[in-house]
Amino acid sequence: MMGDSVAAELLKLRSLRSSWVVLAASVLAIAAGGVLAVLITADFDGSSLERRATFDSADMSVVIIPLLALVTASVAAAVFTGEYGSGLIRTTLTGVPSRRKLFAAKTLVVGLVAFALGQVVSFALFGLTLAAVGDRPAPIAPWTSAAAGVPSAVASGSIIAVVCLLALGLGAVVRSTAGTLVTVAVLLYVVPGLAAFLPAAVSDWVFALWLLNLAPQMVGGDGSLLSPVGAVAVAVGYAVVPLGCGWFLFSRRDA
Repeated sequence: MMGDSVAAELLKLRSLRSSWVVLAASVLAIAAGGVLAVLITADFDGSSLERRATFDSADMSVVIIPLLALVTASVAAAVFTGEYGSGLIRTTLTGVPSRRKLFAAKTLVVGLVAFALGQVVSFALFGLTLAAVGDRPAPIAPWTSAAAGVPSAVASGSIIAVVCLLALGLGAVVRSTAGTLVTVAVLLYVVPGLAAFLPAAVSDWVFALWLLNLAPQMVGGDGSLLSPVGAVAVAVGYAVVPLGCGWFLFSRRDA
């Protein structure tokens, strides 16, 4: 049954030492985000009116989420690459002969766990930012009200799930944790740097389609080239395309 496969994959995920490392890293990331928000707000308070106008907002999710994304991707990739590296995939397929069911179970577990973790981290940073900023005005205040910031928190947290599903699909394709993480790192951190050397008309679209720049566009942020629906569609594509490739190869290659 599908439920048994999901339960087995969840148990394997919990047994990975790296899963607990990610949990610890998430707690530290939240704490670091809160400290940074307090420090930036204190600097804002001690600055002149002219300098205050140059400040970015105290929303630390724009710093923490991109860094945490690669950490969580390492666990998502290991859901496939770890089993291939140890040879455990053969045992798994003996217990669950249906590759479609096994792939679906892994996808469901990684997607739901990553989404839950992303939301917890994002809303924790959201709350800490609100507490640090208080009733201070823009630009240090990221949102006009707490309610206005909720969609941004949901969108930011969902990026963790997208990155993890991307890593899961790539892991099924390349069967190498190192290869998967290098590919994810290039997509997250190298591509935008290379885009800066392209003509402005091209680089603007590269930045708009960049995975880590989709969250603000999902909620119609200022200067968005993509509509909210378009940004969500691109985010879904980042997950679906590698998962589709992974499923195609997983269903046809030998274990």
